[in-house]
Amino acid sequence: MSKFATRLKALRVEFGLSQKRLAEILGVKQPSITQAEKGKSLEPRFVIDAARHFGVRPEWLRGDDDGPREAEAPTASVSSIAVIGHVQAGEWRAAYVWDRDQWYPIAIPPDRRYPRVERLALEVRGDSMNKLYPPGSILVAVRYADIGKRPAAGERVICLRHNVTDQVEATVKELELEKGVLSLVARTTNPRRYPPIRIDGGKTAPLTLQESGDEIEIFARVTGAYCIE
Repeated sequence: MSKFATRLKALRVEFGLSQKRLAEILGVKQPSITQAEKGKSLEPRFVIDAARHFGVRPEWLRGDDDGPREAEAPTASVSSIAVIGHVQAGEWRAAYVWDRDQWYPIAIPPDRRYPRVERLALEVRGDSMNKLYPPGSILVAVRYADIGKRPAAGERVICLRHNVTDQVEATVKELELEKGVLSLVARTTNPRRYPPIRIDGGKTAPLTLQESGDEIEIFARVTGAYCIE
């Protein structure tokens, strides 16, 4: 097996990514990842994009040299990411992500906890978490699939609730552990409208659960929030 194939697979496993998820991140089909990990040569753009995502030098990933693995850390104090959609409890729609022409950029500081993980930004609408995030706030989050961990008590999370008609409700909740019971709760001035969702288990939650016939996907951890004064 080539150095490229060995190193690509090792990085994917190190970052806790499936072949399918890595393919989504790099904008290719899953068979391309499978073939790459078997040693098939791919377009230079693929190697550059993969190296950028993992924070390594393209020359090292290709196997051209055995020098330092890590790329030089960026010196910029801020970076730009796109706000791609919104969360709003009680609103069901075909997708939580907007059409691409509605995306807009925001500048945010780097997050040293997740230096190589793709971040996403979502706008807050409605009052389901207005004690913490007033309408118009911007949430920055990382996908649990990308950081290789389960949601834990005390974290604020982005949830996608899918119903039988293939519509989705995107919300932000807090994982609260009280008297040994883990629940998804809304920090809101209107608690009767947004009752807690109880989760069986201990201090961590599964990535998916069932509630009243719907599937709830806890898919991202909120790592920062920004609002207009």
